Amino acid sequence: NVGRLPWWLNRIAAGGQVLAPGDPAVPMQLIDARDLAGWMLDSAEAGRGGPFAATGPAGNTTMGRWLGDCVAATGSGAELVWVPDEFLLEHDVATWTELPLWMPAGPDTAGTWAVDVSLAQSAGLRSRPVRDTVRDTWAWLRDGGTLAPPRDGSPFTMGIDPDKEKRILIEWASAKPVA
Repeated sequence: NVGRLPWWLNRIAAGGQVLAPGDPAVPMQLIDARDLAGWMLDSAEAGRGGPFAATGPAGNTTMGRWLGDCVAATGSGAELVWVPDEFLLEHDVATWTELPLWMPAGPDTAGTWAVDVSLAQSAGLRSRPVRDTVRDTWAWLRDGGTLAPPRDGSPFTMGIDPDKEKRILIEWASAKPVA
């Protein structure tokens, strides 16, 4: 549990302008840990083994829909400010961690959100709607859910520093083309 979704939920719940990475139309493949765990237990009970790629189906959400689900679940009214990948990279935003699950398109990342899960699906893997996972995770956080510390004791934290986020939002507002 590294806290990617909880970080986004907590950040969005804080309201205001939220730095949203890249293109909101980027398709994603997310899966609820409950679905994955249930499928793994069912597979073990059935004696089913072998190599499987197990995640959500291709395009089961987009970055925009997922973050929009976070705004809806929290009821914060946060404003998502979409900033292009190139601008974020120029401002030294770390992929995957500072803006969790953000992975700009490139030759080394082409398969990030394009995993073939057909074998796992044919073996019974099902994935609930992402909005349900977002809603349930927000409810868990509101009810006092907390993240476990990193196993190795490292000081690893998820998410962008608030001051860095503000700086980038200000620079983007002054740099973006006028419509």
